[in-house]
Amino acid sequence: MRRAQSLLRHHRWMFQRLFVAAAASPVCSFSVKAIDRPAAEFINANVKLEWLLTAQFLTAGSIQKLKHTPSAPFIPPDAGEGAAIHPWDWTAISCNLPAMAVDIPFRREFSFEYGRLEPVAPGVRRIVARNPSPFTFRGTGTYVIGSGEVAVIDPGPDLTEHVEALLAGLSGERVTQILITHTHRDHSPAAAALKAATGAATWGYGPHAGGKRGDPGVEEGGDWDFVPDVTVGDGEVIAGKGWRFEAVHTPGHTSNHLCFALPDSGILFSGDHVMGWSTSVISPPDGDMAAYLASLDKLLGRRDSVYWPTHGPAITEPQRHVLAFIAHRREREAGILDCLSAGVGHIDEIVERLYVGLEPGLHRAAGRSVHAHLIDLVSRGVVASDGPPTLDARYSLQS
Repeated sequence: MRRAQSLLRHHRWMFQRLFVAAAASPVCSFSVKAIDRPAAEFINANVKLEWLLTAQFLTAGSIQKLKHTPSAPFIPPDAGEGAAIHPWDWTAISCNLPAMAVDIPFRREFSFEYGRLEPVAPGVRRIVARNPSPFTFRGTGTYVIGSGEVAVIDPGPDLTEHVEALLAGLSGERVTQILITHTHRDHSPAAAALKAATGAATWGYGPHAGGKRGDPGVEEGGDWDFVPDVTVGDGEVIAGKGWRFEAVHTPGHTSNHLCFALPDSGILFSGDHVMGWSTSVISPPDGDMAAYLASLDKLLGRRDSVYWPTHGPAITEPQRHVLAFIAHRREREAGILDCLSAGVGHIDEIVERLYVGLEPGLHRAAGRSVHAHLIDLVSRGVVASDGPPTLDARYSLQS
């Protein structure tokens, strides 16, 4: 059993490399050799079809075939959960992977005018705050849904000019709900001024969590003052005049992140969970890589036809975009494991090796995302640290 457990830990990272290759390349070559039955049965019971299903999941039908060396029976990626695995099939899996990089279909064409509430889709308007930065793109996009009696999503940063422009654009209309995707300072602080001006209640998953007030922030930092008037859970419905939202809890970027869906329109307001212009920063302790990936998986089970993120333009092929994000994170994880296998075990060193050409101002955020990956890998027993899995710890492959 001890040998089987060691094999399982050792080869999980190979499975991840296969996931990435499957997502990025039409052909991945690998071979399987037999091992003894007790070890195989243990691995079979613990891994099951997870790696095969994930490969299928990421390819979304893009793989034409998988070549393998027929040293043991092979189960194709489209096998169902009930498919049997021969107990002697499992052993070291050797992958022959081409050099690759996941191609994320970023969307950065963004037409807008600061301070102007503009229609962007039927029943949807947007006004962009003048708070551009490396983390907010051109600024925070505040959405208005409905007409006459409206809901506002992510009122934005505490900028007087932005709140005044929003209120001017809504002259003669009544704000009935203020919805918050999450409590970063570029999303929720203006809720206080908007509530004071309109009397509308605020709706959100909960207050900011993780760390404590005064901790050094990544991105725009946390809004520790916001507490929603109405707490919203996953799947709950928020209804107004001519519109109906479904709340979708998507932890990862923050633990309290919500997306808001308009099921009748096929629209998902995706906040910072999925953006078209960039990937999201996952910064512990509130950012959680395992939760983030699970939340991406969750979106793939939905039928939303377009995402409107809080920063940047709409995402018109959301399934393709989410699949690319998953593949990108698997690729990053594989790169981290490659670093560890080469003896590169400190986060700063890993960032320097993986993020070639990154602007110096973004190194800290990159380090936080690497840290989130390492925390996940440690929790899965793939990686060890020389103490608690902190930013300063040294990491290595689990022996």
